[in-house]
Amino acid sequence: MSTRTHFVYRVFDEFGLLLYVGCTKNPPARFAQHRAERALWLPYMAGRVRMEGPFVKRDGFARESLVIEDERPFFNALSEHRRVKLRRRTMGDRMMRDLRRRRPDLFPASGYDPVVFAEFQREHDHIAAQVDAAIPDVDDAWRHANYLSARRREAVKSA
Repeated sequence: MSTRTHFVYRVFDEFGLLLYVGCTKNPPARFAQHRAERALWLPYMAGRVRMEGPFVKRDGFARESLVIEDERPFFNALSEHRRVKLRRRTMGDRMMRDLRRRRPDLFPASGYDPVVFAEFQREHDHIAAQVDAAIPDVDDAWRHANYLSARRREAVKSA
């Protein structure tokens, strides 16, 4: 029999908008970690947190994933965002492998040569620009803008 130790939590703002969903074994420690990491949603948190559980660890994380997909909190990385990040990383990794094959001199086995490093940095920046142009990133500014737009709608409704 598995022990039920994990909780799924939802964090809301003062209008009841869902900011973030998480799963943890130790809610106080996890919230301290969010504070230490300056989670993007902290400034908007109204102190309202709803807990579910306890769950067996596997079931808790499965529930968290379902809630994120179904309720779409503003500050969680949704699966489509994760797919974008994975596509960007895959493309960048492929381009770096191609660079290593074309220019092995930029990947010395040992030692540091500032001229070689500068050339490597130029190539790396060029690859990053190509990835950015091909697959735009979903950034934190998008999450803030999306949330603030919903918040304005809620403020107008409640006024």
